[in-house]
Amino acid sequence: MIDVTIENFETEVIAASMSTPVLVDFWAPWCGPCKTLGPILEKLEVAYEGRFKLVKIDSDQEQQLAGAFGIRSIPTCILLINGQPVDGFQGALPEGQVRAFLEAHLPDEAEELRRTAADIADPLQRAEMLRQAEQLSGGRLEIVLDLCAALLDANLVDYAAAGLDSVELRQRDENWLKLKARLDLARGAGEVDEAALCERIAADPQDFDARLALAGALAGAL
Repeated sequence: MIDVTIENFETEVIAASMSTPVLVDFWAPWCGPCKTLGPILEKLEVAYEGRFKLVKIDSDQEQQLAGAFGIRSIPTCILLINGQPVDGFQGALPEGQVRAFLEAHLPDEAEELRRTAADIADPLQRAEMLRQAEQLSGGRLEIVLDLCAALLDANLVDYAAAGLDSVELRQRDENWLKLKARLDLARGAGEVDEAALCERIAADPQDFDARLALAGALAGAL
């Protein structure tokens, strides 16, 4: 738990929230409910083992910060992620409700693995960690695509193809198309004849294979 002032707010809250969610507790020494909520927040920060960072702002001493957040009563807690407030609550909530609030916003174990994998240079090691994350998440799209990208980086083309094929048609977004274009190039698909694909689409607007191939080629060129 860190006491934040106007002098260290940028470092301890804004910058810190770029990598870890930051829960800001606006309180005051005279506030009875604040004394009830404070120990609950401190207990949960320990229990969550780094999934969020707790900071406290004395709203009496730091009126400029309290005003910037529109604080009208205390205790008030604001959660910041990537430098932006995403949600908050007022009052001394019981521990169960605070946990529910945190669970609604904090990254789960799969997302934590995904973020850790992003910093791993070796594509095989990155792919293995992403495989674990994919299993934990039950096949979350963004993790599957990260895994396919790592497999392509490791030149495991067939495994990457299987991963891309596992994505449902309705989920095949621009990121999927870019990876499919990479996969086609890795398989030696060569240059895509965009003119021929356009002719096929003009002749049959329901030719979804041609549409998908053209979209993949255009996405891969970006």
